[in-house]
Amino acid sequence: MFYSGVWHDAILKDVWYVPDASTQLFSVKAAAPNGNSTTLNEKEIVIRRGDGTIAASGKLVNDLYVWAIRVCIPRHAVEVRLAT
Repeated sequence: MFYSGVWHDAILKDVWYVPDASTQLFSVKAAAPNGNSTTLNEKEIVIRRGDGTIAASGKLVNDLYVWAIRVCIPRHAVEVRLAT
């Protein structure tokens, strides 16, 4: 994920892949059980790891919180949940 001008590695677990989706969605609630906390305000979203370091941040754009992410190909085989 991209924040503070630098790309940072992050692992998302137990995710769904929807090939026909026009955008990527992220569940803040799903991140919470993994020790993350989320702060939202009228301008931005910040997700912090349990140790307080920033895991991701984004800006509010047209009523949606948006951040820069890129998908990396896993090094090992993974289980994929596919929605059509």
